[in-house]
Amino acid sequence: MGEERLSRIPENRMFALERVAEAEKDRAGAELDRVKALKELDDLDISQLEKLVAMSNALKALDDKSAESRIISQQLSQPQQGSLL
Repeated sequence: MGEERLSRIPENRMFALERVAEAEKDRAGAELDRVKALKELDDLDISQLEKLVAMSNALKALDDKSAESRIISQQLSQPQQGSLL
């Protein structure tokens, strides 16, 4: 049993080296992704982003008004309780 353990030492060292190399590769890939994201943010046109936010807010306001109109229409179409007529 001791011989088997001794014979596996070089194999285990190789596996450890492979894991270290893979970890370094993953870290480098993560750093590259971070740089790409920062570059993309840097390239964003702030005025274009402001226009998109304003458009989104306008659409939300229209949707809110539409929902409010539907609620009022539903309330008006329902018979009122307690009416003496």
